[in-house]
Amino acid sequence: MSRNARFGLGALIALAVLIFGFAVGRPVKVLPRMAPAPPFELLDASGTPVQAPKEGNPITFYLFGAARDEQEMQRIKRFYEEASRALAEAGYGDKVAFSFITVDPDHDTPETLRQATAALDLRQGPPFTFLTGSWVAIRMVVGTGFGVYFEPARDKASPPAHDRAVVVVDGNHVIRARYAFDQVDTKTLVRDVNLLLKEAEAKGATRWIYEGAHLFLCYPR
Repeated sequence: MSRNARFGLGALIALAVLIFGFAVGRPVKVLPRMAPAPPFELLDASGTPVQAPKEGNPITFYLFGAARDEQEMQRIKRFYEEASRALAEAGYGDKVAFSFITVDPDHDTPETLRQATAALDLRQGPPFTFLTGSWVAIRMVVGTGFGVYFEPARDKASPPAHDRAVVVVDGNHVIRARYAFDQVDTKTLVRDVNLLLKEAEAKGATRWIYEGAHLFLCYPR
């Protein structure tokens, strides 16, 4: 075997060992790029249009529900307070934001959402934006875009049925995680924000390492 052939074979073996070690050892972990988050233009609680995607957006936790479901709103308040506290303790309090998109747009006007946010008093932590819009816009964003099931309210006394989910969207407006609302814990939230921030900060050759992590599905277990 010629010297060049031996060199080529050695390089291939080294590459194979590197790939095997990367795939098995998983030295870098990433969250999956699940799908592009839906673009939208909705109204916040002051009636101001809010658009996405927008340059410079933080990591955002999207939640879904109806303002007239008082028990659900209290659960969202507790989730926000616990998550905010954990993220702040980890040093990520200024790196994230929260958004609530109603699944009850015929009831949840901007004024209704303004009253709901005032009653919940969600000012001690990262920004929390409450959003509404037309029925068609909400259906396209929530149902089609985020893949969160909901159905129209059966009557004026009952809120709509819907999936209770938390969807994590990164600064590039890509969905990176989805949790069942009742199952997610603050430890997981902190871990995932840490992974997203490290990936976003990767430069040069390190960027390629993260692309390799996506290629080999190096996801948290």
